[in-house]
Formats: sequence, structure tokens, C-alpha cells
Amino acid sequence: VKSVYRTHIDVIHYQIAAAKDNATGDIQQPKFTADRIEKFTELSKRPDIYERLSRSLAPSIYENEDIKKGILLQLFGGRRKDFSESGRGNFRAEINILLCGDPGTSKSQLLQYVHRLMPRGQYTSGKGSSAVGLTAYVTKDPETKQLVLQTGALVLSDNGVCCID
Repeated sequence: VKSVYRTHIDVIHYQIAAAKDNATGDIQQPKFTADRIEKFTELSKRPDIYERLSRSLAPSIYENEDIKKGILLQLFGGRRKDFSESGRGNFRAEINILLCGDPGTSKSQLLQYVHRLMPRGQYTSGKGSSAVGLTAYVTKDPETKQLVLQTGALVLSDNGVCCID
């Protein structure tokens, strides 16, 4: 008997939260080493930290420092604002970026770099970047030959970055 439904788990990102020590059986929390924490602290006190981070973002792409700084601000995110007392409501903390430019100015390469960098990053282009394809789209299941509804890039990148090319 062949079942009509099959189990499908769609994993966006996974991370090992804790590991057991084989010798003692105690749960170890992943930590940074003292040397790495010291290096982070030293780096955070440098006056040129913003420029250093923007240069390290997509290092194979030269120039475009302002664009890289904007993308860097998007990756770090903002702070949710609450204006409910004044009747204006809440404002989200996410930053949206629109890259426009001549062909060959590495817009797609920057998008693909950010997509690979973020754990919940989604990259879409072509058919998947239509208005309907961003939220959900209909495909035919190869096993059952039935139409199924698949989630789009915006849904899959919830609390992440969606790169639309």
C-alpha cells in the first residue's frame, strides 16, 4: 500500500546547542576561548572597526564601500521602536536595501555573498522572484503527480535575509 502523504522535514538551519563530555558526562556549552574574547574586545576598541568590517564583507569585490557598509548595517539589524503611547504603533527593526546600478557592478555577487553568510538567508531570481513566488507557489509533486503548495523565499527567510535578484 502506497501512502498519499509522505513525511517531509524542511530544515533551514541547525546548530548544536550543547555537547556532552565523554569523560564526565557533563553538558558543555560552546564557548569562545579566552584568547578569542580578548581579540574581540581589542578589535571593538579600534576606531576603524566599521571600515575594517566593511572591507571584510565580500573581500573579492573591490570598492563599493558605501554599499558594503549599508549591507553590514542590515546584517547587524536595528532596534524595534515602540510608539504605542503616542498612537503611532510599533516600527520594525529590519532594514531593507535596494541595489540599483549598471550591469557588471557586482550587485548579484554581493547578494550571493550575503545569502551564503546568513544562516536563514534565501536567494531567489527569475520565476521565484515574482510577487506570488515570494510568498508561495504551486508545483507538481513528482511522486504523487498532485499539485502542492510550496513556501516562497520571504516565508523561508523569516528573521533572516531574503536576497531578490
